Amino acid sequence: MIDYIIPFVDDSDANWLKVYEQYTDDILDSGRWRDWGILRYQLRSIEMYMPWVDRIILVLSIGASQIPKWLDLNDPKIKIVYDYEFMPNELLPVFNSNAIELYFPRIKSLSEQYLTACDDYLLLRPFKKEEFFTNDGKVRLKVEDVALDNNMYGKTVANSVRMVFPDKVKDEGKKVRCLWANHTVTPHIKSINERFLHEHEDEIYRSITREREETNLTWLIYSLNMMRLGLLEPSNINVGVQRIRKNEDINNLTLSGDIAVLNDWYVGWDFDIVKEVLGRKLGEFFDVRTQS
Repeated sequence: MIDYIIPFVDDSDANWLKVYEQYTDDILDSGRWRDWGILRYQLRSIEMYMPWVDRIILVLSIGASQIPKWLDLNDPKIKIVYDYEFMPNELLPVFNSNAIELYFPRIKSLSEQYLTACDDYLLLRPFKKEEFFTNDGKVRLKVEDVALDNNMYGKTVANSVRMVFPDKVKDEGKKVRCLWANHTVTPHIKSINERFLHEHEDEIYRSITREREETNLTWLIYSLNMMRLGLLEPSNINVGVQRIRKNEDINNLTLSGDIAVLNDWYVGWDFDIVKEVLGRKLGEFFDVRTQS
């Protein structure tokens, strides 16, 4: 059995917004939480190109008002899980995907082999299970030695690397050199991740913050632990990351790679209009592939 986990937030949900405003002092970062409607096409791409996935787990916060209205809850392949079902209660509510992902191994009835992805990933070709999991208990993931900007993201990656491979992190001023895995669909082994979480729970727990901060750890600790154990092999999956900054990025959208990742950097004023255009483009893209 293979589960595919996707964390999802609908920032237009009044219940979610109320809790967010109650527990944070920040202005809502629309670029982090804004829903472009990509999830619908992500699910379609999984159905088309990963028929061997047995169950898709949507991880939500707050409550049922976060469930997309168009989602067919009668579909036996869809399972809704809330963060309060597997995270320490005293940490909640949390508006930090780094924190939530660290506790994924404790989702009840989670399959031994499972995949994780953000809600802006689209599969563009058929995949075989063997591209993520070997027959001898290993996972496949491309891990590289790179120089990242020494910003919040770079620091959280470096924290994660330092936890497993402290000698693989080098501060270079405006850059930090360390191991890194690109945005991609990531394979995991539950029992190994659970053991690592148990053994390092104090450190992981202390890294949790309600919103993202430079002190956070990320899911990368689990993949690097697999590498440390000799249970990680390189992957040849090509990921095409496209940043959506302006209207022209939607109008000229070209999905590339084996997996397309659409990052929200949009600063325009007419979000609802460009979201509708994106939905039409993605709908046409996958409709054509369904018919071919």
